[in-house]
Amino acid sequence: MEIRRMGSFGSRAMVALGLAAALSLSGCAVSAKSETQDTIRVVAQAGGPGEALKAAAEAYTAAGKGKVEVDLYDYDAVRERTVLGFSSGKDSYDVIGFDYLWMPQYIKDGYLSPLGDMISAKKDLNAADFVPAYTKWATVDGKQYGIPWFGAVYMLYYRTDLLKQAGVEVPKTWDEYLAAAKKLQEKTGVTGTTLIGKRDDPLMCEYWSLAWSYGASILNADGKASTINSPEATKALDAWKQVLAYAPKDALAADWPAAAAAFSEGKTAMMINFSDTSDALIADTSAVKGKVGFAALPAGPTGKSTPNLGGWGLGISAKAKNQQAAFDFVSWVTSAEQQNAALAKGGSPSRVSVLSDPANQQSHPYFAAALQNYQNAIYFPVTPAWVDWEAAIAPALSEGMSGKVSTQEAVKSASERLDAELAKG
Repeated sequence: MEIRRMGSFGSRAMVALGLAAALSLSGCAVSAKSETQDTIRVVAQAGGPGEALKAAAEAYTAAGKGKVEVDLYDYDAVRERTVLGFSSGKDSYDVIGFDYLWMPQYIKDGYLSPLGDMISAKKDLNAADFVPAYTKWATVDGKQYGIPWFGAVYMLYYRTDLLKQAGVEVPKTWDEYLAAAKKLQEKTGVTGTTLIGKRDDPLMCEYWSLAWSYGASILNADGKASTINSPEATKALDAWKQVLAYAPKDALAADWPAAAAAFSEGKTAMMINFSDTSDALIADTSAVKGKVGFAALPAGPTGKSTPNLGGWGLGISAKAKNQQAAFDFVSWVTSAEQQNAALAKGGSPSRVSVLSDPANQQSHPYFAAALQNYQNAIYFPVTPAWVDWEAAIAPALSEGMSGKVSTQEAVKSASERLDAELAKG
């Protein structure tokens, strides 16, 4: 399952205009399915949570609660279909699944309805049970635009058998992590750990999961100037670069699936990755089943662990004909009962009660570590411009990792490039 991938999108205007042009040439319709006012249409990402969502919609319909149809697409196509629907004026979806990174642009463009009144009126929603970071992330200018659907957070994975063989303790700091990677590689002959260095989003998620714990930051307090050019950011990049010696040779081209594949095939002794990777590691088909431990992301010199947060929400389209009916389904499908039911299909729960349930922690041993990491999670700035900011910052950091420039020059360049983006307004 791929929680996060920015794909080829550079700006909202390029997406909307490009899709509109393509479809005007091809004569495609927004949807081949017929619509009725009584049918709630949902667009979401394919994968385990998507299949669970579709099964839940079928159960909802069969129970006579209302007719719900779910269309599942790969990551990029979900956004394409959503943008197309609004830009063409023929939006056919009532419930919109979204990567939280898309949400600011969706709000700016008027795609999503604020949910505050419906949340307040839905007493059995138990909104306080959702991982707090997701509710905070979905709230912009005091208005909440999404209900947490599924999520993931960066965490540490390690081979319990190899750590025991090498006499290595689970690392709690980044210094210990580097030392553990070195010793594991020397003592076991297995590559010490993974490193996810592919531009743009993969590199950014891993670097900032480390850099924030060093005290580095992206923006100043008013969000008008870059603060990347700092000793803290340089030290973090230096520390991350040292990991390359104990990572696969293709680390600077590796994304989340590549790292997960290396670890699951027994090619690395540790891994830093999103928590949604975990189900594949505990499956019966996994080569490392029963040999994997899960832990909090190591802490930096600040004493804090600062894992990057990823995830998806479900929002109500501003054009939905029956917004209450759409919200009723969203609140039902994100309930603790339905999130528990989704676990069999690879659901990645967003509720604290589901993650902390002892029976669930027994069947999904990474839940305890995920919950611990959620408590410290940090997300990128909530702005429609983030995709473009990220595209400006990541190449500079990548040049520092590859040795094309020094790490100090890399963070200076990243900061200057972000300031150039900020100057565009």
